[in-house]
Amino acid sequence: MSTMRVSLINPAFSTIYGPYQYAARVGATPQMPLGLCYIAGAARRAGHEVQLIDAEAERYPREDDLIDEIARFRPDAVGFTATTPLIPEVADLTKKVKKRVPGALTVVGGVHVSSVLEGIYTDRYAPEADACVYGEGENTFVDLLAAHEKGEPFDGVPGLLFRRDGKVVKTRSADPPVLDDLALPARDLLKVDRYQWSIPGKGIQAVTSLVTMRGCPFHCAFCEVSKIFPMKVRYRSPDRVMDEIELIQRQFGIRHLMVQDDTLTLSRKHSLALAKKIEERGLDLTFEGYTRADLVDEELLVTLKEAGLVRLSFGVESGSDEILKAIRKGTTTEMYRKAYRLCKKIGIETRCSFMIGHPHETRETVKKTIAYVNSLEVYQAYVNVATPYPGTELFEMARQGVGGLKLLSTDWKEYRRYGNPVIEVNDLTAQDLKKLQRTAYLRFYLRPRIMAYNLRRAGWKAAFVNAVAFARSILASLLPRAKEAPAPAVGAAGGC
Repeated sequence: MSTMRVSLINPAFSTIYGPYQYAARVGATPQMPLGLCYIAGAARRAGHEVQLIDAEAERYPREDDLIDEIARFRPDAVGFTATTPLIPEVADLTKKVKKRVPGALTVVGGVHVSSVLEGIYTDRYAPEADACVYGEGENTFVDLLAAHEKGEPFDGVPGLLFRRDGKVVKTRSADPPVLDDLALPARDLLKVDRYQWSIPGKGIQAVTSLVTMRGCPFHCAFCEVSKIFPMKVRYRSPDRVMDEIELIQRQFGIRHLMVQDDTLTLSRKHSLALAKKIEERGLDLTFEGYTRADLVDEELLVTLKEAGLVRLSFGVESGSDEILKAIRKGTTTEMYRKAYRLCKKIGIETRCSFMIGHPHETRETVKKTIAYVNSLEVYQAYVNVATPYPGTELFEMARQGVGGLKLLSTDWKEYRRYGNPVIEVNDLTAQDLKKLQRTAYLRFYLRPRIMAYNLRRAGWKAAFVNAVAFARSILASLLPRAKEAPAPAVGAAGGC
């Protein structure tokens, strides 16, 4: 098999934060496109030459500059990843690539494709893609390149969607890969120094993402992760994870890891095994991740802290136990209260995220949620408006009016969680939800103890940058959408 030249593109995404993009660019978790890094690693191991572009990190001033960069590489195949609000942009990019690089195979993958399946080609934002990949894409993409190179039909490639004779063809689902058999992510193809983050006790440092497992056994109504990963959870062996960490440290000198597992402590056995391996190999590192309140205990957290855990984020979602039941979260408000107290006792920094606009939400339950979050031992929070992404149970609930929900749009470019609700619920209009999101941010961050904490941990310089970005976002959220100006390109200075 001859070598193909393959371009893989992660489109810029900060605009999906709407008016809050200013704060997001300094305060949101650095999102290295780990999925594309895995695809790049698989393609390179198959003998192909790969270009990997993270348009968000590289800050192309114009979309045409990105197209120029792709064209200069002279690719035989170009692949894009897309979330739901980015599919309109990706559709436009595929059209431009077709014009600039005629003959190149164009491919689209990502969570949106896996959520809508055949709908990817019948939607108003249908990309001009020769094929779309659903599910886990490493093996599918490599098999697709092989079929294309040999001039074979795509029918025999599992995990594909494509058009033929005016109809959409969907091949059988690809078998989930054995995680230890996958090529390691090709981080070296990225500008890794662009991913900076403020680390507790360390200041702003270069970071990278890592996964130790795939899949999630839970059924939260708002989540679409099961559309990509099967419900059965698969784990990487601890030794394989340690090998990757050692490679990261040798290649890049990076000593802080953003663990992107959907639930860091899902398996107590796996978590403890990883901690033991870190100790055995004498690795000098810190790490952080996401988990649930019902999957932590003091012994586990103490062990993980000794291994390097410095920060945990919990998806609190609501301050109403009735709403937590309605969205199938499987946790209670008291669980989160205990989890945050435990983290404070042990000395692990915490974050939280929550949403407003759930089914059965009212103005009173939103007020209750804001008061509840402000009562927790947490010092940083992300406030989202519930967004019914396609493929989720929440989308069907909104279409059917469950819990007072009303779906206002199926225009995917409107599906932003910040400053742009696409639902109404009971006594809350879209404008009400937008205002309450702003109110929640102000009431959380303008408390003296929160301001003092973030100043102390971030330092004057970073605190000033964060404060300016926060103020710009709040002011932008007051403007009509037509007057929202895009945030200027900025350097990766790291966030709070």
